[in-house]
Amino acid sequence: MVNMKKQSTIKNNLTKGQKLTFLLLGLFVIIAIFYSVVTLISRAGKIRTDIYFAPYSAEVTLNGTKIKNKSTSYITPGNYELEVKFDHFESIKKQVTIDNDHNKLLGTLSASDDEGKAYLEKHKMEFTEVEGRVGVYLNEEGLRTKEKYPILNHLPFNSSLYSISYDYEEEGSRPVINIKSKDIYLDAAINKLKTYGKDDDLTAYKIFFSGNNNPYLAPVASTASNPQVFINESYPSGENSKLVSEGQEIGEYYVTTIQEYNFDQDLLLAHYRIVLKKQGNTWQIVEYPQPYLTTHNMPGVPKEVIIAGNQL
Repeated sequence: MVNMKKQSTIKNNLTKGQKLTFLLLGLFVIIAIFYSVVTLISRAGKIRTDIYFAPYSAEVTLNGTKIKNKSTSYITPGNYELEVKFDHFESIKKQVTIDNDHNKLLGTLSASDDEGKAYLEKHKMEFTEVEGRVGVYLNEEGLRTKEKYPILNHLPFNSSLYSISYDYEEEGSRPVINIKSKDIYLDAAINKLKTYGKDDDLTAYKIFFSGNNNPYLAPVASTASNPQVFINESYPSGENSKLVSEGQEIGEYYVTTIQEYNFDQDLLLAHYRIVLKKQGNTWQIVEYPQPYLTTHNMPGVPKEVIIAGNQL
């Protein structure tokens, strides 16, 4: 009873100004909580994306919808058509992907005439700032990419005998490995790649070969039931002798290597790996033999068969 009287006395002693202050403070807290909840809901499932293009007055759109330049926005992950334009500057128009690994839209426009050059000179700091952001991002992106694809820590590799490099078919995709070598050095190039890729899954990459001459692109018909005989009949020896190794049968598949011996030069040429699939009492060649098997040049072949072939 005494406490209630105290509270009543305190309440009665508050001035109108104090009451208004407490009321406004309570209202502010309610509004702040409401705003925070609405903001969290509106950002749910979206990616925090930095958007910086120089000059900062440039118009930026994603799929035709304007977004604020020099800002951080929350964007639904997916693929978009990005366009950045500003008078007297060359526009940027390209496809971009927004996801957890690609959450920055950065770039600078190039002046297309004297007015653009004059504007650029006047707003040079904007370009310098964005270029700095691009540099930091590329460095971070490079580290992330090498962590994701460990083989890149060792590439490119160049020697007088062969080279191993990489590039990208499209932005954000898995790198493509390029091996340039003559047949005589191709095994060495493959062994170097396997050494560098011991902490990576090389079978998941597209690997392109150049400088070599794949002699196994035109097989002839065979109905042999023995896989080694089938291969010998499919690829009759021409000017070179052919060595078909004893392979491994895994389920309905058979995998082995073929190697040619060049009599004229007294040289053993590169190993090519071949995968056969059981077809009744005989076999069929799944794909043309390759120096190294991947899920791309041997689509549909079980991973264990591909790995076994590369270990031969």
